[in-house]
Amino acid sequence: MAHQVLITDLAKADLQEITEYIAQDNPAAAARFAQKLLEDTLSLAHSPYRGRALQRKRDVRRILRRPYLVYYRIEMNPDLVRMLRFWHGFRHPKTPQFED
Repeated sequence: MAHQVLITDLAKADLQEITEYIAQDNPAAAARFAQKLLEDTLSLAHSPYRGRALQRKRDVRRILRRPYLVYYRIEMNPDLVRMLRFWHGFRHPKTPQFED
């Protein structure tokens, strides 16, 4: 059974910021990249465990869409994948703050 995918407000703000940044140089590329990030996010509904668990925060997982990391948490009741952040891999701090 598929999980529901919920994108937090913080993750939505990250996605907006990423899209606006890329759009400064190429609006079409920004739209395509945002679509790919969303597709990766939504695909977690069917394979939520494919992401790697963080060492210091085991309940958070991540997948890579170069150069961005997609952070999420799996919740079992109800079956939910909560998208936490879209984070550039070279951004500091390396691991972002998450909503709890």
